Amino acid sequence: MNELNHHIIKISQKFALLFLSIIFFDELLDMFSWIIGHIFEIIEYSFDLSVEHLFHTNDSQTEQISFYIILTLIIFGLSRFYKALPHLIEVSGNKLFTYWLDYKHNTTDYWQHLSWSEKFKLASTYALEISLILVWITL
Repeated sequence: MNELNHHIIKISQKFALLFLSIIFFDELLDMFSWIIGHIFEIIEYSFDLSVEHLFHTNDSQTEQISFYIILTLIIFGLSRFYKALPHLIEVSGNKLFTYWLDYKHNTTDYWQHLSWSEKFKLASTYALEISLILVWITL
């Protein structure tokens, strides 16, 4: 019975996280873009200062040099990513398939070893939490 309560708590935590993700999606997206934007600005500013110091240039020349160096690095990075993409897709697909098979096997095995009352309690937990999310979304 203790293991079932542990699973119900894990299910409730997953649904709470899903619920919060739905509620705060816009805020999370804004916060993520704000953080990425500031990190990019810090890197760009540091890079501009380095170029200005190394080449003894003014602001306009520094911006042009920085732009072309960053553009070259981005194109190089994208070409390397494009070459590695088929291998990454294959490896991640195999890992995902293996994870899914393990998860499916463990879940099926766990489900088969539950009593009828435990199955009812677990199914009721899922149904209640899905219903609450659906009701909240439709409001």
